[in-house]
Amino acid sequence: MSEPTKVFRSRRAARTAIFQALYQLELNGWEAEEAIEDALDWRAYSEEAASFIRRTVRDITDQIETIDERIRPFLADGWDYARIALTDKSALRLATFELWSLPDISPATTINEAVTLAKEYGSLESGRFVNGLLGNLVEVSPKADWDRSQDTPREPVEDPVSLDPEGDEPVLEQVEEVEEGTPEYKQLIRAGSWKIKSGSEAE
Repeated sequence: MSEPTKVFRSRRAARTAIFQALYQLELNGWEAEEAIEDALDWRAYSEEAASFIRRTVRDITDQIETIDERIRPFLADGWDYARIALTDKSALRLATFELWSLPDISPATTINEAVTLAKEYGSLESGRFVNGLLGNLVEVSPKADWDRSQDTPREPVEDPVSLDPEGDEPVLEQVEEVEEGTPEYKQLIRAGSWKIKSGSEAE
């Protein structure tokens, strides 16, 4: 009998899948649906989390030009948006979408989560770069005057980099055991962090 399936259900886990899909969209030129299914194939997500992932990737893809136009003015002089690391760009696109289109999420949480993704998957400077840009971008977003009283006690409200975001752990739920070799077993997702696949690996 196999180990119980680990089902990811938090918004934090969903953000990682969305980030992965956005990365693959640009790296491999995939269509949104292909990138979504690839992202969902790495882990087992709850129905609610999977729905959030699908909807968000589709919405970001539909709005990608508008999102990019919101980011570009906040680049330092001489920075070419097209040459920004794809990991940083994916984190920025997701965060910008949240700032404009997801009114229930505090801007501190959005920035913190984007910085965490950039630091984990990008370069040594990625966290600082993403944090600085979003810190300026939020001032012109619909959440510029966010009421901090709306934040939950465990959300970051001071330093968006050093404080732990969201507090929606645990992210895993143990569900029924699945017999090895069955169709259900074949649907199980690899444990651990996903890795970015090259174009050749994706084929």
